[in-house]
Amino acid sequence: MFCRNCGAELQNGVCPACGYREPSAPAEPAAAPQGAEPNPAGQPAPGYVPPAAQPYAYAQGAVPPVVDKKSAGLNVLSFFFPLVGLILYLTTKSEKPVRAKSMGKSALAGFLVGLVVTIASYALLFWVGYRAYQDGALDDLTIDGEQVIVDGEPVSGGLFDDAQTSANDGAAGGGAANDTAFSWSGVTLLVDGTELSLPCSYAEFTQRTGYAVEPDEASALEELLGENSTTTPIDAQDARGREIEIKLFNPDAGSKLAKDCLVVGIVTDRSFDDPYADIVFPGGVCVGGAYDLEALRAVYGQEESSFASDSGAYTSVLWRDAANPYNVFRVYSADAATIYEIELCLYPAA
Repeated sequence: MFCRNCGAELQNGVCPACGYREPSAPAEPAAAPQGAEPNPAGQPAPGYVPPAAQPYAYAQGAVPPVVDKKSAGLNVLSFFFPLVGLILYLTTKSEKPVRAKSMGKSALAGFLVGLVVTIASYALLFWVGYRAYQDGALDDLTIDGEQVIVDGEPVSGGLFDDAQTSANDGAAGGGAANDTAFSWSGVTLLVDGTELSLPCSYAEFTQRTGYAVEPDEASALEELLGENSTTTPIDAQDARGREIEIKLFNPDAGSKLAKDCLVVGIVTDRSFDDPYADIVFPGGVCVGGAYDLEALRAVYGQEESSFASDSGAYTSVLWRDAANPYNVFRVYSADAATIYEIELCLYPAA
């Protein structure tokens, strides 16, 4: 047999190394007093008291063995909190390598699973957002009690058609056409069928067209413009949500608030499926109308420059006033067949 305390081989149930005694080991007889007769048949001498058995006591100075095994609770903690698992691994790997290694593996597994879940979540959010963009967020729309969009489709003959297609009336002959002549000294536009001459004051512009600078850009109207100064393009919108850009110019000496200056520039375009402004330029030219370069030349003269992409799908044509290079008229076409943007900038004569 071997000592359960230090592992040395027992002799008569007693460890010679650490002194541990097995419970079943025979107790050593006490030494007989000098001159006493020996105890017959190995019987204990009178007055002998055997020592108390201590089967689980360790010898003096002995250290209990270290228990090193996996811990299910610590493994779960390390999995859900990888940082905690890493700290436990680093602090216990010397004393309890088996337990530390198990916690380290759990922490690593938890980190990898969390990384995969995070990437998958972002991918899912991106996919959902992309699908929402593709499908369109606006499925149904009612304005003043009239349904103009149902299941993502415009209702024919409703307000949607008014906002979307009336800009084609001048070119298509279905409504008011602008047959006025073009001149760099002044231009007459039709805005929702109402005549507007440029340049004009901002007050007249808003009164006749219903367009006004958007609230989030209202501070631009309070900008002080010096003599012959122009604002950057400012977004303006009407009650239907149709948007254009305008430029304001101060032709007078001294500084003036932008809202007290002249509207000299207009940019109108057709952005995706958004409603676009019903503005007809001289010659019946309008956003959404047919792009015909020869017809444009008949009204505006020979262009200064033009640009076409290699495929011919994108075209830009520019006219410029010979007397004032800041006066420009530009037409863009995205498919060489339809006008999608028009820019006019017309400053008053000095």
